Amino acid sequence: MTCLNPLFRKCGWRVGGLSNELGVSNRTFARIMEDSLGITAKLWLRQIRAVDACHLLREGSKIMSVATQLGFRDAADFTEEF
Repeated sequence: MTCLNPLFRKCGWRVGGLSNELGVSNRTFARIMEDSLGITAKLWLRQIRAVDACHLLREGSKIMSVATQLGFRDAADFTEEF
């Protein structure tokens, strides 16, 4: 099983970057996500990001640190998202 968290960070939490790293087109990746999960790739990635945020915050990480790790420009963008 491949751990995707390093890929998410490497791709800046962007669907296009993730599909590129996985070696598939954006459309193919979107189709796979919608067919297998019934949601868009963007929504799936947002959900993964939210789960990661919860874990990091529960572990005691500071909001700015979590925001940076999850690819947000700043803490304000992070809090707006969640």
